[in-house]
Amino acid sequence: MFAHRHPTDGQHTDTTSAQNAPVRQLIHRLETRLGDLASQQEEVAESREQVLVRRGQLVQSGKRVQQQRDRTANAEVLFMNLLRHHYNGLGSTFPTEIDAAYARVDEERTELGSLEVEYSELNRTLGAQEWTHMDLENSLYQYDVQQILADELVDNIETTRHSSDREDVSAAGPFPPSAAVQYQVETTEYARLRKWFRVLRIAIARLFESSTLSIDDADLGDIKNTEAVRSFDHVLTQLTECEVRLQHLKADRMVADDDAQPLRGRRGSEPVMYERSQSFASDIISKAHTEGAVPRRTDRVPVMHRIRDWLLDGFKQNCLDRMQYVSILQKQLDAGDDEDVDLSEWEVLVIQQWPFDMTTTEPATHAAEIVPSSSSSPQTFLRVDSNHGGFLFDQEHIALSQTLQLQSLETQQAKDLLEDLLMDVPADDLDFTSPSNSTFVLRSINPDSVAFSLLEKMVT
Repeated sequence: MFAHRHPTDGQHTDTTSAQNAPVRQLIHRLETRLGDLASQQEEVAESREQVLVRRGQLVQSGKRVQQQRDRTANAEVLFMNLLRHHYNGLGSTFPTEIDAAYARVDEERTELGSLEVEYSELNRTLGAQEWTHMDLENSLYQYDVQQILADELVDNIETTRHSSDREDVSAAGPFPPSAAVQYQVETTEYARLRKWFRVLRIAIARLFESSTLSIDDADLGDIKNTEAVRSFDHVLTQLTECEVRLQHLKADRMVADDDAQPLRGRRGSEPVMYERSQSFASDIISKAHTEGAVPRRTDRVPVMHRIRDWLLDGFKQNCLDRMQYVSILQKQLDAGDDEDVDLSEWEVLVIQQWPFDMTTTEPATHAAEIVPSSSSSPQTFLRVDSNHGGFLFDQEHIALSQTLQLQSLETQQAKDLLEDLLMDVPADDLDFTSPSNSTFVLRSINPDSVAFSLLEKMVT
């Protein structure tokens, strides 16, 4: 009854064109982005060519400086030989040959000085251009090239969303990198900026040294327009911002480690509790956990070693803390040895003074642990503060007498505790004659020694 209509050629062409329209738009956008990328590639190629030209000029200047230095050396040798022959004579005056040789030496030295100034200026300019070229390459290959497909994907999603009647579905963003990854990236960037800052500072210092000594006669306009001076402020700002980000990331990492809640296992047979007041011990695991149970952070062995690494990092970053700790360390070493102490390798000395085996903990000390130092000095004790994670030398031992509270301990506990503290004194030499009055008499201990005075403070 109704005739079936076949689409005409014009309708088929319009349908095909409508279907190919998004493809043509995609190709057009890609061609535009590739054109921009090609122009950036040309800029990078021109920058590389300029760097190579500067490098060639620098090599030629270095050859001229070497040749001039050889000529100057030959002139100096000739002058000294003639002068030696003149003084070997008796009563002779300075001949004209010596005067001419001296003038030749002066002329060659002046020429050598001008060539060396030109060579140093070319070297500084080349260094600045190499850094600029490095930034262009990093921006091109690390960001611009990789961003083409990412931007195109976002644009394609937006175009499809507006051109279709389907439900609006937003794509989930990528997961942010972890604090450890961000810290490594920022550390690498900080090292690069610090190296660049050092190069620019040396270039500016040499630039001022090569100028006139009088500030009135110096042309500050030419110095201010150099590439090193213009880049110095920008590099210093980036270096400061990167250092601030590093400090924040370091604090975030430490807070994340402290607040890390152990996840409960799906098949855990015992509850996993986390107490904020519990001390961080580095003992060996006393019991085996069941399958599915997550061990607590207190069972981890390298906790104290991580604190030592943090302290070393802090000493490297903070000059005042490092000087204060080195002065305390020098006093402790001078008290135990009469020889001169070399503090140039302070990091090695600090590691040697810190005990390697930090697995021993005292049952009666929750706020702090008293660990004998590995130095030869018997009166040196190291207090490990668990709340703050710090290592402090306590020469007066005030915290020791307040924390241990030997009056409230039983005789055997006090005896074991003193044996651990005084490692050089055997347990048989400890005679507790009057436990009720907390009066401890130590045989085989010199009354003038520091150990005897320490025990006297503890029991009084």
